[in-house]
Amino acid sequence: MYTNEFDISSDEQENMNTKPKAYLVGGGIGSLAAAAFMIRDGSLPGGNISILEAAPILGGSLDGAGDPAEGYSMRGGRMLTTDNYECTWDLYKSIPSLDHPGKSVFDETVEFNERYTANSMARLVDSRRAKVMVGVGRGAQEGVLVKNAESLERLEKVTTLVVDKTGTLTEGKPKLMDILPSSGFDSKEFLRLTASLEQNSEHPLAAAIVQGAKEQSIVLEPVKDFRSVTGGGVVGNVAGRVVMVGKPDFLRNEKVSGLEPLEASAVKLQEEGKTAMFVAIDGKPAGILAVADPIKATTPEAIRQLHDLGLKLVMLTGDNRRTADAVSKQLGIDAVEAEIEPAGKVTHIKKLRAEGKHVAMAGDGINDAPALSEAEVGIAMGTGTDVAMQSAGITLVKGDLRGIAKAIRLSRATMSNIRQNLFFAFLYNALGIPIAAGILYPFFGLLLSPMIAGAAMSLSSVSVIGNALRLRQVKL
Repeated sequence: MYTNEFDISSDEQENMNTKPKAYLVGGGIGSLAAAAFMIRDGSLPGGNISILEAAPILGGSLDGAGDPAEGYSMRGGRMLTTDNYECTWDLYKSIPSLDHPGKSVFDETVEFNERYTANSMARLVDSRRAKVMVGVGRGAQEGVLVKNAESLERLEKVTTLVVDKTGTLTEGKPKLMDILPSSGFDSKEFLRLTASLEQNSEHPLAAAIVQGAKEQSIVLEPVKDFRSVTGGGVVGNVAGRVVMVGKPDFLRNEKVSGLEPLEASAVKLQEEGKTAMFVAIDGKPAGILAVADPIKATTPEAIRQLHDLGLKLVMLTGDNRRTADAVSKQLGIDAVEAEIEPAGKVTHIKKLRAEGKHVAMAGDGINDAPALSEAEVGIAMGTGTDVAMQSAGITLVKGDLRGIAKAIRLSRATMSNIRQNLFFAFLYNALGIPIAAGILYPFFGLLLSPMIAGAAMSLSSVSVIGNALRLRQVKL
């Protein structure tokens, strides 16, 4: 069998000869397209489908846990229906039917009433589902992927946004900014020895130093006796010289003294939002390398928009206090917690929620995943890790924080639209159900014609969908 196989993610296609009993992924005869019967596990489309299958987009509470107005409308409709049945049973079971001898008016109306009521209650459900579907689609157009309806519903109530620094407020790509060798050390030799040592390290800051050396066309040397201390630094032998890079306490533990002048110089760098890395060569202080993670160009505007929406911003980061304070001051963050571990982020979010705040968390890394799950709404950067995106209910495709402001506006518009339809649907039911139950028959001899009821039902559906489609025009 010959098929026209194509890459779903890129639309590239090519003819290929398949074997008997091979699985059909997709094909076509003329203008007719064959549906996909199976997508191989582990493939890009397979992974996306797995995510979608696990995502209850139309989830949330249809009985109003997500929104009180929704719950009142649903329960009110049920009460109205129940009361009408109870009232009409005794009143109409003794009234003979004019068209069908042997049957009562109730016998003729009860079936229609049941159908009418079922459709009336369906309007309440449809009024919500239509808005969520349109809202999810509108968000996708703006690069905001909503994983489940519950996140979209909860987002409108968020009062506090907790953000990670690296990769969320910043680009997540550290760069070597300053090379400050001590007197007696040549700048290029100082960078050559340091970068040679750091090429054996897996730390992102080490990668920034190595990249900085390569940009200056510096040839790196092999390293011997390399040793790394978690949370401290690294040490090794480069071209016959003992090189150490890390925190001041790490260097002191390695018997290096006289670091005070370097620490004084580092204060200014840290106040500028840079991370200072101390270097010692052959047991003597050799200088400082300053690495910075540039703030995203869109972050200041995003912070302004979020403040305009009434949100309080809290930054949680593992960076040192001076660097965190510098970034916080530059961006106008309301509160900051520095030198905090991943478990500490979860604890802080629990504390905020215990204070009665509605909390959303935005992050991009594996370490942010527990906090994303703990928050009422987790928001992941599409440029971050898969673990973070799996833990979050909303993903910003481009990692642009302005997407959070868009998502909040979308949530507020969607929930407002839902409440409008719930009001009109309940009003419609309050008028229509009693008439369908025959409440006017004893006084005026009027029963609701099935044709009129059917037309009313259609118009109700049209009004619900029409109002929902207005969300497509909402400015985010």
